[in-house]
Amino acid sequence: MGFEGPRWIDRVRRLCQEWVLRRLYDLAEKPIFADPLEKIPWLPANSSKAVSIPIGGNLPEPPSRPESLDSRNGNPKVVAIYCLSDAPHRGFELEDISRVVGLLASDGLKLRLVFLGRGTPESKRDIERALGGMPVEVVNLGIRAAAEVSRVLGESDAMLCVRGRLFPRRGSALAGITCGLPIVAYAGASEGTPIAEAGVELVPYRDAKALSRSLRRILEDPEHWKRLHLRSLVARAKYFSWNAIAERFACALGVKAS
Repeated sequence: MGFEGPRWIDRVRRLCQEWVLRRLYDLAEKPIFADPLEKIPWLPANSSKAVSIPIGGNLPEPPSRPESLDSRNGNPKVVAIYCLSDAPHRGFELEDISRVVGLLASDGLKLRLVFLGRGTPESKRDIERALGGMPVEVVNLGIRAAAEVSRVLGESDAMLCVRGRLFPRRGSALAGITCGLPIVAYAGASEGTPIAEAGVELVPYRDAKALSRSLRRILEDPEHWKRLHLRSLVARAKYFSWNAIAERFACALGVKAS
């Protein structure tokens, strides 16, 4: 997909990128895309040689957990924030997170926000400014090894993914699916793709009230949490596990899987 952006230089860059992609497509015997083919506007209609294969979450699967929402004996519900964008987008993301936290805290919900991954170590002061004074526990783990990230996500109750509209190549959301997490994210780019089949609830872009409603239901309704958890596990096995991805590559390339 070409570069998105509102400026004229962004449009020129996108045209150049799509010209290069078309040339590569013409030269390739078997073009393989991570996005569904119908979502690629420049691709020739009824392309017979192109194949869509989703990318997987680059994390080991966490230890299995009970298929129920942990009551935690009155302790805070744990919401993971995996990765933050660079400035200036980081400011919008933290603004959205703080609005959601404020709405949930005003209703008496106890929360622990766990930040980890790319962009979180250098965002320590920004996070403190955005969430300072709110009745919420904030933990910033920064960059951790893949196995520990998997463990932390696997022990969380939900993921809040507000890095723009969710799209099929969003690695942080794929990591959440790998760990069986229910995810609340922004609609507008993932509808009709494999990632939408996982335990993902999509809400209108930057609608804090919709985000808080969806997240609250996930955290307070054990049956709803279980449905989304199981959907993520099914989608992981069907689309995003490395075995499933390897089988799709073998099929696309005409290689007999062993």
